[in-house]
Amino acid sequence: MIWCRFEDADGPLYGLVEDGLVTTVTGNPFGGYEMGNRRLPLAGLRLLPPVIPNTFFCAGLNYRAHAERAAYGGALRPAGGTGGVPPGVRCRSARRSGTARTAR
Repeated sequence: MIWCRFEDADGPLYGLVEDGLVTTVTGNPFGGYEMGNRRLPLAGLRLLPPVIPNTFFCAGLNYRAHAERAAYGGALRPAGGTGGVPPGVRCRSARRSGTARTAR
């Protein structure tokens, strides 16, 4: 079973792909759904991303070094030893999503 999400005149729809045709469905792949009665050629559809995530997290492998350089104007280590965050800089913690703290 191959799912797709595509643009329709009424907005985004989900469908099931088979033999170059997409059968529309009511519902989505994450819950209940029912097969629709419309079959559309896949080649004529504008495909959309399969989902729109509510939250997107990304951290590079060199995140710590990058954050330190950005916080201290390109220097790898702060001169005052403030624990990685300069005084007065607000930063967000992934562990405490939605909260901000200020370095002391």
